[in-house]
Amino acid sequence: MNLLLGDQVGHFIVRWSVVCFVILLTSGIILWWPKKRKIKQIKKSFSIKWKAKFKRLNYDLHNVAGFYAFLVLMLIAFTGLMWSFGLTTEKKSKLQSDTTQQLTKTRDDIILQQALKRSPETAYFLYNFPAAKSATINLSAYQSNTSLYDRIQYRFDRYSGKLLEQSPEFKDLTITSKIIALNYDLHTGSAVGLPGKFIAFLSSLIAASLPVTGLLIWLNKKNR
Repeated sequence: MNLLLGDQVGHFIVRWSVVCFVILLTSGIILWWPKKRKIKQIKKSFSIKWKAKFKRLNYDLHNVAGFYAFLVLMLIAFTGLMWSFGLTTEKKSKLQSDTTQQLTKTRDDIILQQALKRSPETAYFLYNFPAAKSATINLSAYQSNTSLYDRIQYRFDRYSGKLLEQSPEFKDLTITSKIIALNYDLHTGSAVGLPGKFIAFLSSLIAASLPVTGLLIWLNKKNR
């Protein structure tokens, strides 16, 4: 997310690189679009001539492979931009723990028991320890081992273990909230399981090849 260069530099580079990537994808699909509507010309736009000379093969690998990966790469890019521009950031909760109470030794057991009772089908829990004295303990109950969107979030008083807030289940969320919850799984392809992750992986390999094949096309035109 920030290339180990911090938010001021690294995050800035990543954000605007992805914006440029979206522009390149859009302009690329416009250039790919068949100008002639003849069936023969259209077929050329959808197939790679594997037995052609290197220049033509490189051209097809850039155009045709780029076309097939276009929609997946756009999805990966847009979900990445949602992070970059803070569209998936959750609003800070105004809930606070009661600092007048003393820490209960069995607090963690109380919290876990309540969470298990309310979410018995949970695959695993993510337990966030509070930093501030008045902060709450945030517990995320993930309902699947393979995806992150289906989760229920709880907020507990850090001293008494009392439940202060529970988020709705994924099926009860609004459409906007569902899209935000699905962002990571859409970005990685895990929203549709292992096949989706494989498609995202293959599309990313194609994306990595596009600058190489594109540069070779540009050099060939420059030499001509």
